Amino acid sequence: MQTTKLIMLVMSFIMTLFLANCQKTIDPETKQEITIKGVMLDGFSDLDEDGYASYLRFNFDVDVSSGSKNVFIKLGVRFTDPADTSTYFEYFESSPITIEGATSEDAKYVSVGLPNTELPQAGYDFLFIVFDAEETDTRLAEISAKDNSLIRNIPIENSATDIAVTIFDAWFGDEVDNDGDGYVSQATLWVDVDEYGYNGAEVFLALYDKLSSASDYELIGLSDPFVIN
Repeated sequence: MQTTKLIMLVMSFIMTLFLANCQKTIDPETKQEITIKGVMLDGFSDLDEDGYASYLRFNFDVDVSSGSKNVFIKLGVRFTDPADTSTYFEYFESSPITIEGATSEDAKYVSVGLPNTELPQAGYDFLFIVFDAEETDTRLAEISAKDNSLIRNIPIENSATDIAVTIFDAWFGDEVDNDGDGYVSQATLWVDVDEYGYNGAEVFLALYDKLSSASDYELIGLSDPFVIN
């Protein structure tokens, strides 16, 4: 919890604060109406299958009622807030985009996660705003977590905590059977552990055993911590 708070405090200094306080507008000069379509999330990466994605795509399609329009977008993020009273912070700002009519061919997406800023493990709300590329303070349209449940309370974590660990193989070696009766008094258990995702995870092994007639396993030993590369 302290780490999450610290990271969010750092984010508050490096990201520009902005509020969700405008609605869809019509450009007074061109009379063009700007609308947002196709907002959806996909491309989730959740290697450890804990329900928190270390990467996803925020898809969007901005349309104009006639002709073309130069715009740019900002994507805001906050810790999920059912009361809708907390502030969004700027997560991403695009370069100018030319949109034309209602075609879906100009649909785009923003990567949430690498190569953009990674977020600490939590649920997040998103805010998507379209700005006029010529009049850069003019907001043309927006959609927020309050308006669309698909971008509300999205579970996200960073890649360092999204790790899938598997035991590729395990075998006994160096058995000692002094009397040759098939029962060993000593053996070495070798384990090949692999990981997918963040490189360099530190883990340890716990070894349990039980008699074949018993129902429950009992802990018999722990390994020293080691790093998977």
